[in-house]
Amino acid sequence: MDLQELLDREAIRDVLVRYCRGVDRLDRELIASVYWPGAEDDHGPLFRGTAEQFIERAMSRAGLLEQTQHILGQSTFVFDGDVAHVETYAGAYHRIRREGATPYDLLVGARLLDRFEKRGGEWRVAYRKLLTDWFRELDDSADWASGFFGGPWPMGSRNADDASYGFFASEVGH
Repeated sequence: MDLQELLDREAIRDVLVRYCRGVDRLDRELIASVYWPGAEDDHGPLFRGTAEQFIERAMSRAGLLEQTQHILGQSTFVFDGDVAHVETYAGAYHRIRREGATPYDLLVGARLLDRFEKRGGEWRVAYRKLLTDWFRELDDSADWASGFFGGPWPMGSRNADDASYGFFASEVGH
């Protein structure tokens, strides 16, 4: 493996991380920065269409998900010039609220099958297929108001009010 391939792998990993952060924080611009315009996204029975349509759907359904967290695992890379086929393992947690029903937790084990393209020196997704390997739905069991270990904990938020946005801005130059 040469230096350029190592740099390309790291650039692709950065795109994958941006996707997870964008989805978890409901950051439309961050999610859009992951895809090339007109890219295709296949989330199985949930959604098939362009990346732009996927982002619109994700934003419109955001109210159903009180919390999410996407965690990346290992990736396998196959490069062919300015195209990379990348399989990435991922885990996702979703706190789901249905109207008039008790919230429940959804845990998902999945893989992202991505075709990345490098254009103008930048890697982005041109095609994505989500494969689900397993899932578990769990009944509500947490008292979110009191936190865990007996004390209220500061919680993340699914928008730009999340503490991480201010943290990164304040850390520039330090």
